[in-house]
Amino acid sequence: MSESEFTVYRLRWYILGIYSLFASSQACIFNTWGPIAQSAKAGFGWSEASVAWTNNIQIIVSMLSVPASYAVFQKLGLRSTVVWSGSGALALGTLLRCVSMDPQILKITSFICSGLNGWSSIMIEGTLTVLSARWFPPGERTTATGIIIGTQMAGLIPPSLLFPRLVTDPDSVVDLKSKTLSETIQGEVSTILYCEAGLVFLLFLIMVLYFPDSPPSPPSVTATVKRQNFMKGIRHILTNPKNVIAGLAFACVTVPMMWITVVNQNLQPFGLSQIETGYIGTSIIGISFILNILNSRLSDVFYGNLKTVISCFLTLSLGCSVWLALICLKIVSASKLGIFVSSICSMVALRCIIALFYELLMEINYPAPESLVTLVWGQVGRIFVAVFLGMFSVIDGVTWMNYFLVGFTLLPLLLLLSVRMEYNRSETDQGTRSSTPSLLQDS
Repeated sequence: MSESEFTVYRLRWYILGIYSLFASSQACIFNTWGPIAQSAKAGFGWSEASVAWTNNIQIIVSMLSVPASYAVFQKLGLRSTVVWSGSGALALGTLLRCVSMDPQILKITSFICSGLNGWSSIMIEGTLTVLSARWFPPGERTTATGIIIGTQMAGLIPPSLLFPRLVTDPDSVVDLKSKTLSETIQGEVSTILYCEAGLVFLLFLIMVLYFPDSPPSPPSVTATVKRQNFMKGIRHILTNPKNVIAGLAFACVTVPMMWITVVNQNLQPFGLSQIETGYIGTSIIGISFILNILNSRLSDVFYGNLKTVISCFLTLSLGCSVWLALICLKIVSASKLGIFVSSICSMVALRCIIALFYELLMEINYPAPESLVTLVWGQVGRIFVAVFLGMFSVIDGVTWMNYFLVGFTLLPLLLLLSVRMEYNRSETDQGTRSSTPSLLQDS
């Protein structure tokens, strides 16, 4: 195709916006019960394990769903995968939670919702880079990916900040009878569940009405290029040393990123309350949301520097992780300011480069299918995370967490530095855009 046949449509921003809201709602549903865990136990008589399983089921289902999800996308295409298999599954799960507030029924429907949310999360992982490549030109692809990932992260904020203020904290109540407290909490939780279901279902209806599979004309040359089939793609991803090293670097980053989910255990010995650790988590997500989009846009404007930018942020994260580990190991003196700065900076520096890492993998692995690349290395990352979380059942205490934090920040940096960067996808696009100077600078 000639350059004149490539078209960029304003409609792409609607597609990006509605898809990003879907990703954000998925994260919001995932985080429903964690911030109000104590209230859920008091209001519904649930155990600590029951609350934990509302998240654990999603992780298990997402891991088991990966093989089938790629087949679903290949069979259904982008629209049906996102709208029906993704948003539709999420809407069904949230509606099921509204069937009854009876504690036992709600527990079952919440587990089902968690499983459907896990499936939905894989639909997002497998299609986000495909959407960017199909709808956006080369100079906006990383920006689009960054907006999706940043918005999805932002979906974790409302449950963390808003839900604890909408639901009664049983530890702060002394004058209510147990039955009255339980009824009060159930009523407050039902309002949250109804609102979530209503918003998710409305979003689903909007996507059903209009969410096209692809633009009438492609935005770039690589948007028209047929990708490798499954077996050839798998061989390309897993047998090329450069692809494997870059993929392992991406997968390793998911381990220290999970530190935010166990921040209470690591920092509790320093007397930080759940509210204070909650502020740390919210600050990490909020700042990462902004920097993800900013970094992605700058990487599109000054493209060809993905490896350099990622390496710089990994170095910053490593330095702050070492500082935090030394505090937790009581080698250096602890202060709340030091704990806040080191923990927030170490996590933000990791989370703000996820979109860049995705695009780096797409460039190196091209012409392997984008969906297959993200699913393969996302699955490896989930295996690493499962090992990390499983260590809590094997090792007493939390000291070991600090070694994991530093080690799994250092390892991806070393792996990435050993890779000579190739911008295979961008070079293919630039071959038809002779008026655009080559800025592919990473080595």
